Amino acid sequence: MECYDALNEEFFQLKAHILAWTGDIPAVTKIMCFTGHNSYQGCRFCKINGVLLQSNSHVYFPLQNNSHLDLPLRRHEEILENIDEINNCKINSHKELLIKEYGNFIFHVYS
Repeated sequence: MECYDALNEEFFQLKAHILAWTGDIPAVTKIMCFTGHNSYQGCRFCKINGVLLQSNSHVYFPLQNNSHLDLPLRRHEEILENIDEINNCKINSHKELLIKEYGNFIFHVYS
């Protein structure tokens, strides 16, 4: 982005980087390319697996005893690999299964 430096009276190229963002769960979920809290891996921090409740068609995340202390955390590289695998999948039915499994949308993510 071209900006003006009034002190030196000249134009310069400004390069900006997003360091952090915030919002409610749906907004942050969308920014992070996740399917949301009602998918089988809806947590953006860990890889807990949800169970579909037939009574109301919502995904439930059962925690028993202290199992929530040992949940496998998501890694940035792994998320990028999952999204890349989804983007490169040519069979729609398989792509939908991957989205449910990984909890990621079909988005192109720049690393």
